[in-house]
This record gives sequence, C-alpha cells and structure tokens, in this order.
Amino acid sequence: MITTTRNWAYSAAASDLVANVFYQLWLGKILDGTAVSSTSTYEIMIWPSNRRVGPASLGSRVATANIGGQNWAVFKGRV
Repeated sequence: MITTTRNWAYSAAASDLVANVFYQLWLGKILDGTAVSSTSTYEIMIWPSNRRVGPASLGSRVATANIGGQNWAVFKGRV
C-alpha cells in the first residue's frame, strides 16, 4: 500500500487556466534498473484534479470505482 496525501489550491486562477494534478505510476518487467520505456507493461495515472484538461485517457472508459467515498472513472487503453 502507498500512503499519500495531497493538498493544493487554485488561488486566483485565471478563468482560462488549463491545468491538472496527477500521480503517475509505471509498472513493468524491467528488472535491471534501466529507465522506463515503451517496453513497460502498465502506466497508471490518477487525476485528483483537472481544469479543462482532456481527454484524460487515450483509452475507453470501462468502469467507475468508488474509493474512500470518491468516484473515479476507470479507463483502459494502449499508451
């Protein structure tokens, strides 16, 4: 389990602000310490906030997950 907290605010944001806040995880089969590349198996992105950013995924929406009382759209696709 990865425990994390987040705290941010859009303070006096311009009405045309385009921004996002996200966590990005790369999971793969690389065992020798080399950098993540196109041979990685999975990319997981969690977007707790966005302002007029989209689409959030190149994939298709496949589910909705409720975690801690918050609904999250789940997408699956190829990077």
